[in-house]
Amino acid sequence: VYYYLNIAYWSLLLLSVLTGNDFLSRIAQFETYTTAMFVASTAFSTFFGLKWWHDARRELRREQTSDWRALLRYSWNALFWLGFVLWYSVPPLTVVTDYAGTAGSIACVYGVVLTLSSALMVGVYSFLGEPQLPRKLVMIGPYSVVRHPQILGNFLFIMGFSLAGGAVAATAAFLLSFALYRVTVVPREEQLMESKYGQVYRKYMERVPAFRWGWVILGVIEAVLLWRFSPWSITPASAYY
Repeated sequence: VYYYLNIAYWSLLLLSVLTGNDFLSRIAQFETYTTAMFVASTAFSTFFGLKWWHDARRELRREQTSDWRALLRYSWNALFWLGFVLWYSVPPLTVVTDYAGTAGSIACVYGVVLTLSSALMVGVYSFLGEPQLPRKLVMIGPYSVVRHPQILGNFLFIMGFSLAGGAVAATAAFLLSFALYRVTVVPREEQLMESKYGQVYRKYMERVPAFRWGWVILGVIEAVLLWRFSPWSITPASAYY
């Protein structure tokens, strides 16, 4: 639904630009888009929040609860979509854009490169969601550094984009969503991978961390680029307004 809304709006906007039709231009106003995105995000966040509450109540009523991760199964979804709700409803902080926008942009680009390169190597692109088994086990390239480069790349893209835009509340929600995704979905994916590839994947897990070196490399890139271009020596954009 979210993808279709985006496709419909941007197609309509392109059509209004190409045709110059006033009626289409009025419909394709950016306010219409942000309103639709806010409503959709609110609906999704509420939906997954209710599913989480239902599952949590059901698990807590049992005499012997199952894995505690079952209590958090839908919590990451609810927080993920809440991040978009906050993105469209909470005004951005200009001071964050002035001084942290560059760092957010670097994280965003890093996330895109990490996601696309790993997707091309493994032959499957997955934008979060439920675990998906690749057609083949890849242990080179980005997969030689982190076990889940697509997951890390997708979250860094979203968090970096939010931080670059000054959406601090949305960035915090996405970060918490990543933490919950890490403890709920990732273990299930690794169990499926282990059942499919056996001892080979177990040795791979012992050798390559899930995410740690991906964060370390990002930190090094951030430090080098921020030192090289010295963004703090530049007059903040807000000074010109």
